[in-house]
Amino acid sequence: MRIISGIIRYDSGTIKIDDQNVENYDKFARKNISYVPETPILYETLTGNEYCDLYANARNADRDDYDERKTRIADALDLVEVMDRPIGMLSFGTKQKVSILAALSSDPQVLILDESLNGLDPTSIIVVKEIMREMVKAGHFVIFSTHLLDIAEIICQRVQILDSGKKVLDGNMDELKEDEENGFLEKLFLAITGKEDVLDKAKKLGDSLFQSDR
Repeated sequence: MRIISGIIRYDSGTIKIDDQNVENYDKFARKNISYVPETPILYETLTGNEYCDLYANARNADRDDYDERKTRIADALDLVEVMDRPIGMLSFGTKQKVSILAALSSDPQVLILDESLNGLDPTSIIVVKEIMREMVKAGHFVIFSTHLLDIAEIICQRVQILDSGKKVLDGNMDELKEDEENGFLEKLFLAITGKEDVLDKAKKLGDSLFQSDR
């Protein structure tokens, strides 16, 4: 994720955007890719507004468009009342929302979310998921990393599954889905990683642990 976002440089292989090699990838990443990590990494002495402005200036975002987007997204994420407070005073979940706000306000071509829904309240999760869907409809790219396969099943169009750092599945969600039953991706993951017995073991463990409570 950090290589794709341009944070870490790579010395082998290629990175393609929309199946096209990108010349001067570092420059492209700085201008077009927003990355939100699992744990927000922010300048905690700055206010939320100051951090978002710094992020936008680094991305050379269009100022008028940025101001409008930031206002609307901050309102949707219920951040308006805290944006003038130092980030260090905010809760983990609110810091994560500020990180997401900064990433979205600059209108990135590619948005990378690395376990970035952690700590968010249910309303904010719904808002972020809908924004992700609309970004994709508008021709942008969203890369969403998560261990919560039920969320990936709901919002992703294409899925890759990694097992011990190796790709074991890469496919279109509609083609992978065999029926309309929720939870199929979890079952598929267990099957392709050879862990089909996990569910049965978990049920037996739960039954033995709490049998005396019945």
